Amino acid sequence: MKMNYIEFPKKQSRRKNFLDNLVFTTRLRISRNIDGINFPLFLEKEDKIRLEDEISKEILNVCPDLLISKIEDLSYSDLLIYLSNGVLTSEFIRNGRVFGHPVTADWVFLLNEDDHLKVFSIEYGYNPKEIYKRIFNFIDKLEANIDFAYDEVFGYLTSSILNVGTGLRISFIVNLPGLFQSEEIDSLTKSLKEISYSIKPFYESKIPLYYIFNLFSMGISEEELLCEFENLLTKIAHLEFEARDKYIFGNKIKLTMHFKKLFELKDKNELTYSELLEYISLVDLFNKRVFEVDDINTIRCAIFTGVDEYLTYKYNLTKEELNKARLYMIKRALFKIKYKKAFI
Repeated sequence: MKMNYIEFPKKQSRRKNFLDNLVFTTRLRISRNIDGINFPLFLEKEDKIRLEDEISKEILNVCPDLLISKIEDLSYSDLLIYLSNGVLTSEFIRNGRVFGHPVTADWVFLLNEDDHLKVFSIEYGYNPKEIYKRIFNFIDKLEANIDFAYDEVFGYLTSSILNVGTGLRISFIVNLPGLFQSEEIDSLTKSLKEISYSIKPFYESKIPLYYIFNLFSMGISEEELLCEFENLLTKIAHLEFEARDKYIFGNKIKLTMHFKKLFELKDKNELTYSELLEYISLVDLFNKRVFEVDDINTIRCAIFTGVDEYLTYKYNLTKEELNKARLYMIKRALFKIKYKKAFI
């Protein structure tokens, strides 16, 4: 029987947000631990299994419609697909056993990864507040039956000091070609670090796709963190769009160079993953300025679905077919673009 895969990022019906223009995906995660029980790293195998069974029972008591799975029920290819699209983590595959999700599969929980319970979701665009509501609703119901490890001074206790407090980690994948071209990324990195945020290359430093995430969650409430992060991203978005106008769209030489690279796609026979990411960044840069893409998320999604593991095990492709498949993915998405006006 063919497996019905959970797919991250999720696409939700909602009103568009200004930050959707900047943010490829939103990932939000909440970590919790059971009071009085060692962190998973310090539990014996039998104790971990017993704890997983107890937590699973409580979860089904408060949310009987949730679907619970065990890692041993998945094939090797299933694991690699879930790893490549962010549904499971490498830490969980090494250390955990039990995970689950609602029928809608818009969030997932993991037991005994590095904390006893981790609940998270990945969605297209900017949507952290709605993701938080869905996840916190589950956490809140569970907390009525389970005592989570909590300190009056420090907040919720986690295996990593970085997550102590709210246990909340928020991260975004963003496209910053304007700041990249203006060589402002190092300055942004330094500024973010000073206010307990971090920015890291999504794949490699020559491609302007980045993760932005909070470093700490102590001393601030969940609602305050969500609002503070939104204000921060709004400022970054304005800086990015100003930089695009000045260093790309305001510079005919650079604009011609970028546009020429985009048109080189028609002469290519295959794409490496790194090249695919470069073209995704370019298409996103020109979208709404030079042309309209029917569904930009289809192209943005390729940062997950274009990796070797996903293509190999989801579509049974051979190693020789991978680079051709990546080229087909982006060409197919661009097939119906509508040009707005001549820029060059």
